[in-house]
Amino acid sequence: ISAIADAGYEIAHHGYLHENCFALSDKQQRSAFVKGIESIKRIYGRAPSGWSAPSWGVNPSTLDLIKELGMLYDCSLMEYDTPYVLSTKHGDLIELPTSMILDDWEIYGGSPYPGGGINAPAEVAFEIWREEFDAMRHYGGLFATTFHPNLTGRPGRLRMMYRLIEYMQQFSKDVWFATCEEVARQAQKILQK
Repeated sequence: ISAIADAGYEIAHHGYLHENCFALSDKQQRSAFVKGIESIKRIYGRAPSGWSAPSWGVNPSTLDLIKELGMLYDCSLMEYDTPYVLSTKHGDLIELPTSMILDDWEIYGGSPYPGGGINAPAEVAFEIWREEFDAMRHYGGLFATTFHPNLTGRPGRLRMMYRLIEYMQQFSKDVWFATCEEVARQAQKILQK
């Protein structure tokens, strides 16, 4: 993780032990967030600016808590294709919406939920993500993905990922490749005028 941070990539919060907040009490949730923030600070040198929910588990108090703890954005909800502002008890939070189809677990992994995860070949993932990228580029949306090292990090899938990135980079004149923090800061400037 230190090498990732040293290379300039963003380190965001994704749970201390990958806890699904949907099932946690407020006290348990706060404990997991604080422990995760402290772990990230030790490695990254600063607190994370955002969070993505493990297993998309968000309960009614989660977004208030992450804003209270100083986070700028959440990347867990799925109802839109562009960033937007969520009002919390502790101020505005930028939502960077994602989609189940942009999470590799839905394509490669199993799921605790009925019908989830198909363990597809890498070529299927390439086609799905290329189609989504092309459509987001066409309509002007956010392509916010989740890639797990135990799934997309497998050699055959990793080769596909390099191919996908090379494909996407062809459009660097009209596509902004950015971290979630960079996107959230830009959205904040635009949406909170």
